[in-house]
Parts: sequence; structure tokens; C-alpha cells
Amino acid sequence: MAMEVHLVTCDFGSVNGTGPFPAAYLPAEGGAVSIIDAYLIGSGAGTSIGAKLVSITDAGTPATANGTVGSFAGTVVYAANARAACTVSAPAVSGGNWIGVEQTSGTTPISARLVFSYVMGK
Repeated sequence: MAMEVHLVTCDFGSVNGTGPFPAAYLPAEGGAVSIIDAYLIGSGAGTSIGAKLVSITDAGTPATANGTVGSFAGTVVYAANARAACTVSAPAVSGGNWIGVEQTSGTTPISARLVFSYVMGK
């Protein structure tokens, strides 16, 4: 049985601070999704950062709703077209939440991108 894989690319630009920074919204009507993989991609030189992929509530000031979805190993060093892979540890994310990035250190460069893929359901 084949599963339909969805791919999302989000440009979240230059951000400084811990966040979390929302990147893509998962509508409540669509139900839960399971994250397959995720990458951070730089478009040029930038600082090194520590980062996590997180689920963020849609209520008021963004706060982590479902916790950490995955972590990027060590620090992400931004360079043109360099890709940093995420190790997904809790792939299920409920509909009605955002997928985003939480920085643990550093500043992302202009035009940094988050790319992730998912399938519908937990």
C-alpha cells in the first residue's frame, strides 16, 4: 500500500532568538500528520545555530504545543546550499498546530529554509 507523501518548503528568513518561529500551518480539518524528515537549508554564509523542529499551538503568543518533533544534530552551519538533517523523534503532530523551528543558539541567515515531508495520520 503506497502512502501519499507531502513536501513543504518554508522560507523563514533571518531570525534571532529562541522562538519558536512558525513555518507551516496544519489545518484542524486535515487531522494529524506524521513527519517523515526535515532539513534546514542555507542560501549563503551565516552563523552556526542549534535548532529543533517543534509543534506550535495556534492560540495567542506562540508556545510549543506538542513539544519537540526532532532535533538537528550538533549545530547547523549555514553555507550556500548546505543541508542539515533533522533526527525525527516524535513524528505525530495534531491538526490545528504549526510546524516551526526553535533555535537554541545563534542567528539564521536571510533566506534560510525549512523543508519537511509528511504523510497523513499518526
